[in-house]
Amino acid sequence: MKPQRLITIATALLLAAVSCVNVADKAARETMRTLKPLLLRSEKVDSCLSVLRGMDTTSLSRPADKAGYALLHAMALDKNYIDTTDLSVIEPAVQYYTAWYRPGKADKFYTWYYKGRIEENARKYDAVLHSFLEAERVMGGTDDLYRSRLYTSFGRIYIKTLSRQDSYSSFQKALYYAKKTGQMRPYGAALCDCSETASYLSHSNDAQRYLQEYEHEVLHRSMETYEYYLRSKFLHFLQIDQKDSLAKYLTLYLDNTSQSDFLPVAKGYVQLHQYGKAVEFLENYENALVKGEKPGYSYYAFSADIKESMGDYRGALADVRIHDKILSESDKFSYSLLEACRYQTMDVILGTCIGIGMNKILRQGTIKFDTVIIDEAAKANLAESIVPLNLGERFIL
Repeated sequence: MKPQRLITIATALLLAAVSCVNVADKAARETMRTLKPLLLRSEKVDSCLSVLRGMDTTSLSRPADKAGYALLHAMALDKNYIDTTDLSVIEPAVQYYTAWYRPGKADKFYTWYYKGRIEENARKYDAVLHSFLEAERVMGGTDDLYRSRLYTSFGRIYIKTLSRQDSYSSFQKALYYAKKTGQMRPYGAALCDCSETASYLSHSNDAQRYLQEYEHEVLHRSMETYEYYLRSKFLHFLQIDQKDSLAKYLTLYLDNTSQSDFLPVAKGYVQLHQYGKAVEFLENYENALVKGEKPGYSYYAFSADIKESMGDYRGALADVRIHDKILSESDKFSYSLLEACRYQTMDVILGTCIGIGMNKILRQGTIKFDTVIIDEAAKANLAESIVPLNLGERFIL
């Protein structure tokens, strides 16, 4: 066979292969284009996840397509309550969408938000806060519903790090955006979050005001968040120690929930002097802990109350000591977290090349800057220059 004919055949086969790849790419892009609005509206999320899992990702040749698939996959897992801790799920989206030169804020926002959700599942709270702060920085490209979700997530992270006042401020922002959506579920849930946090902060008047707003604006229109409302009502009466109302709403809450929050229920029974029930719910809390997980400070506070009420003063004292130790360690962690937050909100940070690397917050590598500028760079050697350059996405010498 002549060489010219061989070249013609090889070229034809190559074009056919490229054509097949292009067809597969196009089909995958069309599928993802169909799934994205469904996931953003939280519609048919189980079907969306099934379709995504059934896709042949090897046909995705472009970085943009790989990033789009990774983002939709992370979104679908989160919306199906599958708490993955594997960051590789969303890594292609992080590499593609968060680059400083990429236009479009919406996909950047979703990428940072769902990266934070995965980190939250892994309990890496410093990394979570960094991701959520990045999402907040570019949230101009998203809608009010996702803004509300972001601030709700902020609030829950602050609760886990015992920063109740910060969580209260975040929940108030979430309420502002949830109300603008006109949707009863996010609006009702945000009112309950604000009421519960206000109760924990002993702002009983604020807690009551949020509950009244719920009763006036949400209760007669939607029952989607009725369980949250009963919990908030119960916690309000728990805080102000109204035993008759506490007993009523504790019973209503337990009758209308499939999985109660064991520790507040245990505390409610302590206030009602039903110590046997309180012990039962503390045991339920212990049994619900993930293997290797340790009880939180609230557990030891409630356990100490129960043991003191039952005359076990030695056991109560031991629980109080563990409670105080956990709080002390958490205060140190919260301070580190808030310091990272403070750095992330600054527009400009000045320092020497080596001094920046000595900073205990910056050297963790969780904070990245858009631009690093090294003044009089000719005077710095290579080793000195590398230290600040590692903190930025681009640099000016």
